[in-house]
Amino acid sequence: MRKLFILMAGIAVIFMFAPTTASAECGLCGDANGDGQVDISDLVAMIDYFIEFEWPECPAAMNVDCIDGVLWMYDVTYMIDYMFNGGPAPCDCE
Repeated sequence: MRKLFILMAGIAVIFMFAPTTASAECGLCGDANGDGQVDISDLVAMIDYFIEFEWPECPAAMNVDCIDGVLWMYDVTYMIDYMFNGGPAPCDCE
């Protein structure tokens, strides 16, 4: 558990210095890989962006909370909560 916390804290610190603004260029919010559905592969694409800075197919779809238009680590935790804990679905990106 401690290693996970350290990893998440490290990712958050790294990403705090490089926020990315999203635009509504994709139709389905949460569909980071652009395949037309929201599933675990989208979560993997989002995590790849934060860890390896590998740009996803649809970066605007990563702003799943639609609160601020900025992609933060919170958007990844939002997707994890949605997929594994029955949390709220990603908002409408359009």
